[in-house]
Amino acid sequence: MSRLMIDEKVPVCERENWPVIATEKDEVLLIPGLRPSSLFSREPRAGDDWVLIEHHENTQKAD
Repeated sequence: MSRLMIDEKVPVCERENWPVIATEKDEVLLIPGLRPSSLFSREPRAGDDWVLIEHHENTQKAD
C-alpha cells in the first residue's frame, strides 16, 4: 500500500489515517479515493454477498 500511496501522491501526514476496506483475511479490497483491488468489481458476480455503496459529496461552494 505504501507504493500505491506514493504513486498517488497521498501526503505523508495523511497516509497513516487513510481508510482501507479489507476482507477478514486482510486482503485489501479498496482504498477510498485511490483505486480498487482486482478482488473488487462494480458488476455483480456469483458468490458475492456484500454491496459497497460509494457516496461522493460536492464540497465546493457555489458562487
